[in-house]
Amino acid sequence: MTRATEYSTKSEAVDQALRVARSAALNAVTGTGTAGLFLGRQGASLAKKGYARARTTPVKKAAQGVVGSLTPGDATATGTKSRRGRRLAIGVLIGSVIAGGAVLFKISRREHPPIASAPPRLEDLEEQNPAKLASPDITSAPTAN
Repeated sequence: MTRATEYSTKSEAVDQALRVARSAALNAVTGTGTAGLFLGRQGASLAKKGYARARTTPVKKAAQGVVGSLTPGDATATGTKSRRGRRLAIGVLIGSVIAGGAVLFKISRREHPPIASAPPRLEDLEEQNPAKLASPDITSAPTAN
């Protein structure tokens, strides 16, 4: 075998491998597309059937059917339990609100200072701090620091 024949044999093998790979890829894409199209049609068909059923079945009956299938046993027993639990929850909620309000009222309520025998006077303040209440002399010129 010469180099030319060896090269052409390798080239033919590569070409054959490329053809097989291309064919496999096209078949995979075609199969995936076909499967997607099939599933899309089935989904549309199911959606149309569900819409038609929803339009013909009353809502209350459908809801009872769903609830009845989800809850085992008698519906009245579960309704009584639910009401009792709801009442208990509401009672606990109201009690906690009242207790919280009482605590908040107790915390926010402060004692008022005792009532003074007489209203405050400026003379009393001057006797306590004469240096702080001394008025500046208006006639003198301001000094720059």
